[in-house]
Amino acid sequence: MARKLLSMDAIRFIIECRNDPSQVYTWQDIADLVQTRFDIKVSGQAVGQSYKKYKDSFSSTTEKVQLTTQPVVKDIKATAKALDRINSDSKKLNAGFNENAGEHLTKENLKDLL
Repeated sequence: MARKLLSMDAIRFIIECRNDPSQVYTWQDIADLVQTRFDIKVSGQAVGQSYKKYKDSFSSTTEKVQLTTQPVVKDIKATAKALDRINSDSKKLNAGFNENAGEHLTKENLKDLL
């Protein structure tokens, strides 16, 4: 039968039946339910076409996803200072070896160290 016979209430009912997580209906099952509830005889194909056409038009059955974004860098100056501090700390750690450190030591001092 033609889809023109379906009222908005019947289309809303089709969408609710199809989106029901507790029960799985085929298009023909939904067509039989529409005939029982609204006394409108439609085919399973017409039910499927109506569902596909109107499934996004009812806001009560669709969920909207809202994405929240956060800024990657809040304060560029603070980040740059933190990076400079990390670089200076790593330079201090690498500065532990000095080739000229033992030049002023005598042989007796070297024996004491060993």
